[in-house]
Amino acid sequence: MLTLYGMTSFRYYIGLFTADYVLYCIPMSLFLLFIEILDLSIFKDNLDHFSFLMLIFGANLVTFTYFFSIFFSDVNAAFKKAPLIMLFLGVVLPFALVFTTIATTEAKSDKNIIGIEGKIFYYFFYILDPLFSFFMGIVYMLLISLN
Repeated sequence: MLTLYGMTSFRYYIGLFTADYVLYCIPMSLFLLFIEILDLSIFKDNLDHFSFLMLIFGANLVTFTYFFSIFFSDVNAAFKKAPLIMLFLGVVLPFALVFTTIATTEAKSDKNIIGIEGKIFYYFFYILDPLFSFFMGIVYMLLISLN
């Protein structure tokens, strides 16, 4: 309908993305304020890295959600199934990969080698799953703050 008024698809989707990203940034900003108020030292010590991670995650999450929406024709089906799929992709799968990597590296004599297959597997999920990337970013940040 907007093409009748001269709006291109590119402008429409950029406007839609910008609006969704702004809607993401509002609770993200409140969460960063929450970290400051409660003085959560693990996050507060790395607030610049965490803020950047949250900004990148938001952009990835919005685009992932757009991509994910093509698999559902019904809004109710998407609303019911999407949280379960996101839970699996964002929590269950990352934990399984991390624990598998730990078990694999503990079995090897060289602790720094996970093998080329493991690296390809990780990079595959870093690119395709923003929830996995966010999870690994948080793990890395927490490991740095503990040292």
